[in-house]
Formats: sequence, C-alpha cells, structure tokens
Amino acid sequence: MYDPAKYKFYKEWFDNLKCTIFYNPSIGMF
Repeated sequence: MYDPAKYKFYKEWFDNLKCTIFYNPSIGMF
C-alpha cells in the first residue's frame, strides 16, 4: 500500500528533522 500523502508527510518531517539537527549546534553535536 503506497500512500503518497503519507510519504510526503514523512519526507517533510524527516527533512525538518535533518535541518533541525544540522542547523542547531547544541543538538548537532551528537
């Protein structure tokens, strides 16, 4: 079952997560 809307949601969430980790030095230290 491929759900484009769900894929889009997770992709945006994952991109936001990467941006948060990448741009936030205090989190990005891991």
